Amino acid sequence: DNGKPSPTLPGMAEVFGSGEKIDMEYMGRKITPEAGIEYETMPSFQIEKGNLDTNNHVNNSQYVKLASHYIDDVDNIRRIRAEYKQQAYLGDTFIPKVYKSDDKVLVVFESTEEKNYASVEFTYGN
Repeated sequence: DNGKPSPTLPGMAEVFGSGEKIDMEYMGRKITPEAGIEYETMPSFQIEKGNLDTNNHVNNSQYVKLASHYIDDVDNIRRIRAEYKQQAYLGDTFIPKVYKSDDKVLVVFESTEEKNYASVEFTYGN
């Protein structure tokens, strides 16, 4: 009703399990770009119905899918991180700002008011 997840009901963890942590490098939750990087502003686009989830806002996986359009070397992606800042809805305008280096691509989706909807970072590697 309020657009936020419902609390877990008692006993759900026992039914579904919580699982063991995967043996991997855990990154911080925030994506902090290096100081002084310059972004290339790409053509803006509007959010369409196919980008929405059952709560009528952009599904988190859609941010990654939309950001993947700015990757040149999809076969060598080692890690994907996403930081979600604010919900986007049908008809909202995204202004993609893209930073590319030898080892990563960072895509920031901004609103027309320069508010950050989400940042998605793709890191290349072996």
